[in-house]
Amino acid sequence: MNIEIKTRSGEVSVSLEAPKSLSAQSAILRASVEDPYLAGIAALGLAWSGSGRPRSARKLMGHKVMPYAQAVEDELLRLGVSLPEMARVGNLAFEIVVRGLVPDMDSPDPVGEVEDFSEAPAPETS
Repeated sequence: MNIEIKTRSGEVSVSLEAPKSLSAQSAILRASVEDPYLAGIAALGLAWSGSGRPRSARKLMGHKVMPYAQAVEDELLRLGVSLPEMARVGNLAFEIVVRGLVPDMDSPDPVGEVEDFSEAPAPETS
């Protein structure tokens, strides 16, 4: 997904992609309980793909989401990204990051489609 981030010097085009690490995705999801805003900033740093990525966003070390998010936030503030803009793009990034972890409730159960685990009918006795 491509988005535009407004900075004090103009707009920056950013490509967002879900990270490959499921444990990093899970860490972001868990952090959203404590602080949804910072979880979104961490998701932005994690999902940011390509050029212009903040240096602080290179690696989520030890899944310490809050210090990571604060480092990304500091760098984005220095670039002139406003807090409301960070919240907006953080929400978009959060959706991309956790999409693979949260099951789609409208989709059929893949296990149930493949295998029927219901009990077999009792044999008839005469």
